[in-house]
Amino acid sequence: MRFYVCKLRKGEDGLYHVPEATPNEGHLLCSDTTNDLAGIRKVFPAYVEIAERLAVEASGENAEPDMALCERAREIVANLAPYPFTEVPEGVEAAGGLRPGDPLIAFGIIEKTGEPGHPWVDRPYWAPDASLRYPNTYHAVNAQLMPVFPANLVGRDDRGTPLYEACRNAALAFDPVSTSGHTPLPICYARLGLIEALPEILARWVGDYQLFSQGLFCYFKRDYNREFEEGVMTDRYSSVEHNLLELTNTVSVIFGDRDEKVELLRRPFAHVGLEAGSVLETVIDEMLLQSYDGKIRVFPAVPEDWECAFTLHAVGAFEVTSERVCGAVAYVAVQSGKGLPCLMENPWRDTAVRVRSAEDDREMSAVVSAEEIRFATEEGHRYVVERVSRPIASYEHRGIGGTRNLDAKTFRRARLGIPRRF
Repeated sequence: MRFYVCKLRKGEDGLYHVPEATPNEGHLLCSDTTNDLAGIRKVFPAYVEIAERLAVEASGENAEPDMALCERAREIVANLAPYPFTEVPEGVEAAGGLRPGDPLIAFGIIEKTGEPGHPWVDRPYWAPDASLRYPNTYHAVNAQLMPVFPANLVGRDDRGTPLYEACRNAALAFDPVSTSGHTPLPICYARLGLIEALPEILARWVGDYQLFSQGLFCYFKRDYNREFEEGVMTDRYSSVEHNLLELTNTVSVIFGDRDEKVELLRRPFAHVGLEAGSVLETVIDEMLLQSYDGKIRVFPAVPEDWECAFTLHAVGAFEVTSERVCGAVAYVAVQSGKGLPCLMENPWRDTAVRVRSAEDDREMSAVVSAEEIRFATEEGHRYVVERVSRPIASYEHRGIGGTRNLDAKTFRRARLGIPRRF
């Protein structure tokens, strides 16, 4: 908070701007970087809300928060520079059906040119002659899509707005299973409701990044044959074969002679990494349940023909259980951890809905519209939201069974377990 308050500069337009910054893991000096603007729009209001709550709770004690900083935060958010926008440039064969002129959210305003930065503004540093149709994914997209994730400011409810369309196009401009498994692109696909692409993304993700038979992931892909053929990689690097072909970093020696360099291997072997597995798990969670803005949405990014069930935690200290049967949500069960009001997207729209207490089976007072369901909760109590015409009691209870695992399992190029050798 204090860093940003000191860093931001008020321009002649009366707006606060981010001066001299780089987008996430980027190398181009920019102003008004999207990741910083999104972070400010997320963190500053949260600070104000918490500070005001603490001020009330303190009631004259010495623990009062800095209310002057709160006022400054309010002023900055109310007068913060807008996100920089750009468009798909001419001469680019963009992915995702995009055409030249389609709007994109930029990663910032490039200081050297004064122009908003797009994914094709320069080539990857390791392949300066790569084709222009291949965007530089290292790592501008992380900054471009910060408003979607992890800042949680844009989602499927924002469809039709310029910001949603610009973020959607930025996501579609990249291969979601890109050269590294730490990209948040698949999570953004789920948040933006790009449902049709998600099953194949999940399948490719496992095939490309789950390299170890224990089920562990690496953030390097299994191999880079396609990238090599497209001129993006300078060799046919293979993680599983631990190939090292011309992959070194030339690093200056700290506190040494300015001209002294040491060549370090960049990829000595394919090591276990947490990122790719965490991205996969987050994508699946976001397909099943979203609540980033306080509204519970069940199965918001699940294909129509999927049958599935889950128990997950939601914002507001809620534990949510739901099941999807024959393409429809069967019920939503909510356990309240803090006794806060519950706001839920109505999964049945025009069908009559009721909220029932699971403690004593009484029907609860609720505000129900085609879009939303609202009801009060008590700490530790459980509630069932169901259709009046098809209550949860009308469903047959079926246990989940299985068969004993006697061999390794494979999915595309990934494997769990080691085949028996006896």
